[in-house]
Amino acid sequence: MRKYFLSLCLLLSSLTGFSKIVIITNWGAHFSPADTSVNKGDTIKFDLVNTHNVVEVDQQAWEAEENTPLAGGFSLPMGGGMLFTAQLTAGIHYYICTPHITLGMKGIITINNPSGISENQFQEGISIFPTPAIDFIIAKGHQLTGATYSIFDVAGKQLLTGRLEREETTIPLNGLPSGLYFFQTEGQRKKSFSVLKQ
Repeated sequence: MRKYFLSLCLLLSSLTGFSKIVIITNWGAHFSPADTSVNKGDTIKFDLVNTHNVVEVDQQAWEAEENTPLAGGFSLPMGGGMLFTAQLTAGIHYYICTPHITLGMKGIITINNPSGISENQFQEGISIFPTPAIDFIIAKGHQLTGATYSIFDVAGKQLLTGRLEREETTIPLNGLPSGLYFFQTEGQRKKSFSVLKQ
């Protein structure tokens, strides 16, 4: 158990090196910084005064300083809030403050695909998605049928356990509060993944 807890601590410390919170404020009618680059999975906190909001627009509207929202784009209310980049596509995202775009209040977020372990991409044919998750995660991979799994909190306490019945198994996260968890498969294909529940 002690060895397992140490492994969890090492995994958690390595994850914090890949996932971060970036703060964007306003300086008058300007975002600061106005050009931000983050890794997918990072969180952006818009800490704005209550007269500024955040609305994603397309490049054409951004260049013309128009306030037409991008269909399906992100938006945050007056005063800002948290933007979870795991839900966004990699690439350039253009955003504005709707009431102050005529004063040039606009910014750019560039989202990069990270190369670290903070994304649960395939590791030897196994993946866990979606993350962040809300109600469930899916374990997918060849030769998973019959393997057991466990979900642990950051303190190393086992919260859920079960058996993967198919190559793609849905695992409910009901009852778990928002936070960071660790999913681990047992057996010949023993692997650990981080799971963020919203």
